[in-house]
Amino acid sequence: MDGSQVLDENGEPIETYTIDDIMSYASAWTGFEKHDTRGGASASDRHSEGSVDPLYIDPETRDQFPKSNLDGGFIGDQVVLCNDLPDKAFLRKGAVYKLLGSDPTPMMLSRDEALDDPDRPQMELLPSSPLFTRLCSQDSNGVCTFPANVVLEDNLIYDEVAKLGREYKVDTLRTVKMKAGMSHAIHYEYIRQPCVEHSFYSNGKKVIQGEINGDAVQDNVMCADPTLPVATSMCLRPGSEQSTDGAVYCNYMGERMTYDSAIETCAANGLELGEPWLFRKPPFESGPCVAKGSFQDFRSWTNSTCQVKAKVSFDAGKVAIVHSPPPDHGGMTNVEPSVSEATLNFFQAPWKNGKFPSRNDCLSIASCYVHDDESCICAAEVAVNEVFASSVEISSVAHLKTALHIGAANPLSFDDGYFTDLGSCGIDGLTVYSTAGDCTSFNRDTVFSFVWKSKPFFLKNIKSEVYVSGSDLVFRNPVQFNSLVQTEARDMYHETEEVIDSLFYHPSHPPFLAMRLAQRFGLSNASPSLIERVATAYESGTYEANGFKFGSDEYGDLGALIAAILLDPESREVVLDTDQAHGQAKAPLDKVISMFRSMGLKFESPLAMPTLIDTFDSIGQGSFETPSVFNFYLVEYGNPGAIQDAGLMSPETSLYQSYRLLFLLDAMSTTVKFGINDCPRVPRFEGWRVSSPFGCSTIEGNTDFSPAHFTYWPSSVASVQDILEDLSLLLTSGRITASNKALIASLVQPIFDTGDVPKAIRAAQQYILTTPEAHTTGISRNSENERQITGYESKPRGSYKALVFLNFAGGVDSYNLLVPKGQCGSGDDGYAAYAAARGYEHAVPLDGLTSILASDQVCKEFGVHSSFSLLADLYNQTIFFANIGTLNKPLTRHDDWKTGSLFAHNAMQYQLARGDPYDEAPDTGVFGRLLDMLQKQGHHTSANNLNGEKQMLQGFPEYLNTIHEVALSAPTDLNQYPTVTDLYDVAKNLNGVGELGNSFFGEAWSESVSAALFEQEQSMAIAAAGIEVTDYPLNGESRLSKGLNAIANHMLSRDFRNVNRDIYVLREGGFDMHKSSEGLAPAFADMNTELGKFINEMKRQGIWEDVAIVFGSEFGRGIHMNSNTGTDHGWSGHSFIIGGGVNGGKILGEYPHPLNSAHVQYVKGRMIPTTPHEYVWNGVAQWLGVRDESDLDRVLPNRKSFSRCDHFSDKDLFVDGACDCTFVNGTCSCQCDVVTYPPTVTPTVSPSELPSVESTSHPSSLPSTIPSVSPTLNPTDSPTADLPDDGILVNNIIDTDSSYANFGCNWVSRPWASVDGSFEKFHCDRTNLYNVTAGQVFIPPYVQATIAKKVRVYAGDAGTGLDPIGVTLEGRNSSEAEWEMIGLGALEYSNNNARNIRSSAVFIESTYESGDTNYTFAEVSFPSNIKVYSDYRVSFSATRKYYANRLQFAELEIPGMLLAPPPTPPPTLSPSVSPTEHPTAPPTQRPTPHPTAAIAEGAQAVNTILYPGTVHSVAGCSRVVRKDEILNPSTKKFFCDHLDMPTTDGIFVDSFVVSPSHGKLTVAKELRIYTHNNCANCDCVEYLLEGRVDADSPWEEIAGGLFPWAGQAICRNERGLPIDSTFESGDNNRCYGSVPYPSHATPYLDYKYTCLRTRSNHRYHQIGRMELAGYIL
Repeated sequence: MDGSQVLDENGEPIETYTIDDIMSYASAWTGFEKHDTRGGASASDRHSEGSVDPLYIDPETRDQFPKSNLDGGFIGDQVVLCNDLPDKAFLRKGAVYKLLGSDPTPMMLSRDEALDDPDRPQMELLPSSPLFTRLCSQDSNGVCTFPANVVLEDNLIYDEVAKLGREYKVDTLRTVKMKAGMSHAIHYEYIRQPCVEHSFYSNGKKVIQGEINGDAVQDNVMCADPTLPVATSMCLRPGSEQSTDGAVYCNYMGERMTYDSAIETCAANGLELGEPWLFRKPPFESGPCVAKGSFQDFRSWTNSTCQVKAKVSFDAGKVAIVHSPPPDHGGMTNVEPSVSEATLNFFQAPWKNGKFPSRNDCLSIASCYVHDDESCICAAEVAVNEVFASSVEISSVAHLKTALHIGAANPLSFDDGYFTDLGSCGIDGLTVYSTAGDCTSFNRDTVFSFVWKSKPFFLKNIKSEVYVSGSDLVFRNPVQFNSLVQTEARDMYHETEEVIDSLFYHPSHPPFLAMRLAQRFGLSNASPSLIERVATAYESGTYEANGFKFGSDEYGDLGALIAAILLDPESREVVLDTDQAHGQAKAPLDKVISMFRSMGLKFESPLAMPTLIDTFDSIGQGSFETPSVFNFYLVEYGNPGAIQDAGLMSPETSLYQSYRLLFLLDAMSTTVKFGINDCPRVPRFEGWRVSSPFGCSTIEGNTDFSPAHFTYWPSSVASVQDILEDLSLLLTSGRITASNKALIASLVQPIFDTGDVPKAIRAAQQYILTTPEAHTTGISRNSENERQITGYESKPRGSYKALVFLNFAGGVDSYNLLVPKGQCGSGDDGYAAYAAARGYEHAVPLDGLTSILASDQVCKEFGVHSSFSLLADLYNQTIFFANIGTLNKPLTRHDDWKTGSLFAHNAMQYQLARGDPYDEAPDTGVFGRLLDMLQKQGHHTSANNLNGEKQMLQGFPEYLNTIHEVALSAPTDLNQYPTVTDLYDVAKNLNGVGELGNSFFGEAWSESVSAALFEQEQSMAIAAAGIEVTDYPLNGESRLSKGLNAIANHMLSRDFRNVNRDIYVLREGGFDMHKSSEGLAPAFADMNTELGKFINEMKRQGIWEDVAIVFGSEFGRGIHMNSNTGTDHGWSGHSFIIGGGVNGGKILGEYPHPLNSAHVQYVKGRMIPTTPHEYVWNGVAQWLGVRDESDLDRVLPNRKSFSRCDHFSDKDLFVDGACDCTFVNGTCSCQCDVVTYPPTVTPTVSPSELPSVESTSHPSSLPSTIPSVSPTLNPTDSPTADLPDDGILVNNIIDTDSSYANFGCNWVSRPWASVDGSFEKFHCDRTNLYNVTAGQVFIPPYVQATIAKKVRVYAGDAGTGLDPIGVTLEGRNSSEAEWEMIGLGALEYSNNNARNIRSSAVFIESTYESGDTNYTFAEVSFPSNIKVYSDYRVSFSATRKYYANRLQFAELEIPGMLLAPPPTPPPTLSPSVSPTEHPTAPPTQRPTPHPTAAIAEGAQAVNTILYPGTVHSVAGCSRVVRKDEILNPSTKKFFCDHLDMPTTDGIFVDSFVVSPSHGKLTVAKELRIYTHNNCANCDCVEYLLEGRVDADSPWEEIAGGLFPWAGQAICRNERGLPIDSTFESGDNNRCYGSVPYPSHATPYLDYKYTCLRTRSNHRYHQIGRMELAGYIL
């Protein structure tokens, strides 16, 4: 009762409800419709019609089937069975009648046509009827008063004369007519008491509906329980022939009767009940009860039997009802679809011992068979038995209530003497009624009566069970309010009441309501003891305090509950205000209305009132404007920061968006200055709903033009202190702190001293209204020191990138966004299968789809909803993600998939935002963690919220990533026409830095207001700088338009904000389309239009390639259309990413086909996702710059639940992706290209590489990883000679392009990092592998003869316990050879084991002789080793901490000697276009500055003869991005896509022609290619350079061959870095390769560069920049 969770024996929380319960209860709210709009305030400018009117139920759209409750039973358990009601219950105690007036049309029952037709039988009461007398209810003058509602207090007594009345001859009533002695008839409707039916019954009879024509075929056939009055008679002449029509007879129009009564009715008319061959409208003889009526109004009994079968789902044992009648005279069995064999109307059923038919059972049980939809249909047998034989078997009323599930009618409603009162039978609180026997002999008719939680119960001593015929499989017979034969709104209202009761009487209800109302009445985090006291008062119905008693002593008394909250010491003790967690943040409407009341708002006109309508956008709340069933805020919300860190809740703080806070403060200030007004120039609370007759004032304090204004005047104005004391009491409940009061007093005093007391009061009001004390409860403790909130002051490192997440809330029906069309591998029609599953009424028609093609999917052709054709038009820049959704781990329907609160909006939105199902990073969101890791990498980040999911942007507290609220409109000046000009400057001091003990709620307010004021000032500064999107057509009616426009404006200010990584979350609602999907196409059209505008703006800003837009929703929709032509909550859906740099034109993930139970992911009309959101965020995070595996694990804690290689990499998603994962020897291996940034320290003067024989004036800043000569191809196995004289000693004989294999690890993160030359970290997971040796094997890409002399290991950044401390080195010369020992030893680390800071941008500068002494390393030497090997195996025998489950280090080096190759002839000056696979020697890396060929005097030596220039043409590319950037002096990157281009011998070839704009002849002396930021496989490794003297001349070869980096992975340049090069040298702060042409002297005008092959023949060719150093003649 104290609100704490109930735990099971394992300490795990016990769920109050499951996913199945959610779906069951959701079905109970179907069918509700809105009434037409009424007048009044609620009808003015509303977002929805009829906001304040109750809904009504449309029986046609209501779910009719049984619904499970939270107790493992059914809604309707312990309610009387309809066939157990006493005979003629409509004349007995408790019967209810509702006045209709002169219109006979019933309100709660289906309407039969021609009800008031005099030619048809009517239920008219005679004046002598006892029922007439009771309904008439005469006054003292003998005049009928006709009460609106009549409840029979006793059974009506009918004598023999009264029994002649027609109402005494029927089974039930619908409406009755009373006219005797009156000018016009009066009608009443009989409302049968709540009762239920069993879903399965014996001896069913067939009922028919509609006409039967010459083919004798019946439509919409069903079974019916013969004991229930649900159908009419169907009478035939005895022995009639085939041509004879059936006829309907009745006592009144619309009469429903039991099967036996139908037989009697036919017999009374000389006919017999039967099954007709024909049943047609008049003039045929169809009977008096059909004339002028519709044959669809009723069903009729036949004499044919009808069997009710059970359809059972194999996956969960759910049951559906199947009616199985015999064929009609036409040989057909046209069963009502809802109960046909194809029905999908499954519901939960409690199977005995949890056992239900398996597929094998279904095949082996004679009465069962497997249906096409993979379910089992079985014959059913119903068994009814008594439960208790005597009272000794009953221990208590609680025992009785648990054991009995079937209700009974009140025994007092039966005739006297029918039941005998046996008293309590020795059981406290119980009364037993019996038709025979005593307390020792109960029977099936025994009724038990008691009161439980103030509610009377009557339970029948029986149980009804359904057996699968021919087996021992059994489940409890379900009950349902709604008759499948005749649906009536009456029963649906009864069912709704019972649904509410099932929640109202649930044991969780009292503490739940206590917690929620305590939140609303001032305690956001009430103590468990208070919750228990409040819940107890509610349950007992009484609360006593100070001698006063509150409540009625009945369960569920709200008066007792509210009294318990407000009068409890926890609410009233002032000392508790000092508790930081005590109190709450006030809701916006509460604050505004409180201000109105306390400041004495006076209305000048009764028609003028502040409606507070349409204020949801501006302050977060508005009257009649709750945005969803979850109120204006989620009750579980905790504001990021102190509140969330303390595990507390502060629901109202979810409305603390900057623009809302500032509007609220400024509107409050405006009201103080001008009163309620409608002046559009300032934020205000409007006084008129449509238009105002009042003018506007610009004079502060003038309220003459206001329809309402404040009348407040302090009780004393003798001093400023008196004024502040009074205002403090009214506006802050006296909580304002002494420091804030003193500051305000010092500012108000000078105004007061002028004698303008009203102005001093207004100033004081406005200052106080900005304080935390005015907006929260509890004691705030703030210093006067303004909070220091600043942006980035320095420019960011690296180019700009942005992610925009469009969070379309409500559950988008994305199965109608992306649709299979054709070319399906299975040979079937993909569209036909889709349309059949979704329903042709709901499916998108073929002509409403725009075709796209896809590979690696079940179909090659898909269609995009034509209203969103932009995605098809830009398909080459769009990737669809199929079957995506929130997923904890890989699942199919055969797994236990019922985890979490699936299908609930709030829970799934939270899961989408968190991306952390196991709560490994509490209180954080997926984008917040992503931004934190980007900040860790040195990026300047910004988290930007636009009505989105703030939780999504919440990061780890240590990174201090502020969430910025981006306003949907341009900033405007605050405090216009001021009382005091410094209002908001002072507000910063009044909300200063929080001190020790500051209220958590006050801190949240002050922090948010200070941030809002900073953002306002920044926005104003940006606007003042003229940074504003100007050519953007805004649709003011579209929130999406306003949101994307605001994002575009905010992006434009990126340089002003010094930000290079932006993430935006924009939320758009309205997609929860249960009723109809008609709104989907307009919503898609809006997205289509607005995204198109936004993309055009991104192109104008030149950042379209740097922006990625991701579409998402908390879940998809159900596959099948519901009865409202809409869809219900689903699970998986489809999403997409679009951007200029997106590697588009494909669908990732597995599109599910078919969309039915044949698919393993199909469950209950929904698809289980196969693509978790983590797959997408993984690639997006890498693209934004998070590439370290451990950092990615922090961003995506649940990433480890899925295969690493299944996650999408940024190479999968983007054309400039850097990372990729592949399987190597069965292990997933991931690596990223290295990206460098501008250096932050001065580079070393001396390069680490060995100098060349001929000195060069410009050494490379990066060491060579490939020796200048090639090794011998056939070294001896084990040479014994001394070290050769011509070998080269190097710091590492391991080639960076070597293949590697890991061993002794469960998995390895960044295996490549062991030899990448940087402080990126190698990580080996050794959980449960403590005694297993771990390490790596290195095999070079070609045979390389080397002699190892040492092993050197650099420490990682983690704890010293993870360092390897023992190493063994082995070698071999082929994969077939055995490993040979080289040596082993202990690793002792330098620098006192200090940690090396992890970074992929800091490179190690070591030599053969020594490691880099600036960092921590250890080495083991092998001085006597002279053996030659090509392959090496490094094994680590132990870590410093023996039981460490990880092994980590930063870098591994094997210093040693590279052996020289055999002598070779010198290379030719002009290498061939097709060089040998292994050239004899690579060209010199740096040419001499003095070329050997003569150059004409006066020639100008330049760093590139191509700049400035024009790229005239590009060949071999299907798409080119940034064509001209190849020549610009930065690494902005040229991009060529080879998709669908022809190949030469299977190899992609591309080329481009450049004409320098100076128009002069030039001589090329050196080609330089700067690397791009990623994708080493996208580098060109074989090229051809040609020249010509004019456009008419042929091309002449200059040079060609392998590029120097062909055999190695060179470092990468971040995009957009400036390049500073000279004629003599490229920019040594950048990564590049070069080929010199010292002997070339031929001048040319144009140049043609051809890439003959990229590394791995990659689809993309990318270049950071090209330079052609040379002379301009």
